[in-house]
Amino acid sequence: MSRADQEPADDRLYDQAILAHDDHVANALRRIDKTNFETWRDFYTEALSQLGIKLRPDVSVDDFAYALQAAGEGVVFRSLLPVKSETIPAALAIDHKNKTSRPLALIAMALLVAFADPGDGKPLREVVGKLAVPLSS
Repeated sequence: MSRADQEPADDRLYDQAILAHDDHVANALRRIDKTNFETWRDFYTEALSQLGIKLRPDVSVDDFAYALQAAGEGVVFRSLLPVKSETIPAALAIDHKNKTSRPLALIAMALLVAFADPGDGKPLREVVGKLAVPLSS
């Protein structure tokens, strides 16, 4: 596919990748990223507190916020891809009919369940380690 055949969204991604090597643009992108992260981290801190949810000892609100930010960025990227008729509904970044993002909602819920301490005080790494069942030989 030639550059002329690409969608405008492709142009924006291409331009951002090129411009990110410019110090002024890179610094602006870092400031935007920092502001987004801090705003969402503060929101999650308040929401978790109001809901009485405590996190496992080996994860922090920063970890939670960065994980959700990365997931959100992935959903944004997927939303730029053209939808084809054979695309399965679970693969759609945005459900325009219901104005939701099923993948992001699922990721957010899974992260919350993983990061939240149900009262056992166990680190996430330990809980995940216990999920694996040893194979018998």
